[in-house]
Amino acid sequence: MSPPPPGREAQHILHSGRQVTTHPARPESDVALRAMYARCSAESLYARYRTASPTPSAVPGPVHRSGCTAVTLVAHPAEDPGQLIAAAELVGLTAGREWEAALLVEDAWQGCGLGTVLAAVVLDAARARGATTVTASVALSNGPALRLVNHLGGRPRPPYTIEAVFDIPVDPTRAST
Repeated sequence: MSPPPPGREAQHILHSGRQVTTHPARPESDVALRAMYARCSAESLYARYRTASPTPSAVPGPVHRSGCTAVTLVAHPAEDPGQLIAAAELVGLTAGREWEAALLVEDAWQGCGLGTVLAAVVLDAARARGATTVTASVALSNGPALRLVNHLGGRPRPPYTIEAVFDIPVDPTRAST
């Protein structure tokens, strides 16, 4: 099965057998995004933002990123489109060839492959925008995120102390399935 065009809704099956849907955030996603962030633990928020209390403007969403080259991607259980369970932000950096990505998966959905699915969707979105590299800043204490960027072929940029910036190559010939 070939993947849907970037920017479209897509269905995915996780390790647990549960189905999730991914798609770009819509203006009406803002309330559900804020509710998802409220359900996340301080540890999850700290791993993503390096603070347990991100400011409202730090929460990704269509209304917070006007005027810059960015896309927010979200995931929800297939049976409940109103409950967002993960979000990723992809921000264009150097003339569109390098993009930065950041992911947050709600605590109850961590460890079931949702981060891997969302990362693949992010790489597809970056590929569709002409990216050659996606960067991700990861705390060295965040074992699951380190495993994910390594699985994706990420290479750390030295120097690194408490976090590392990884370059993840974007293969223009390969799309996720």
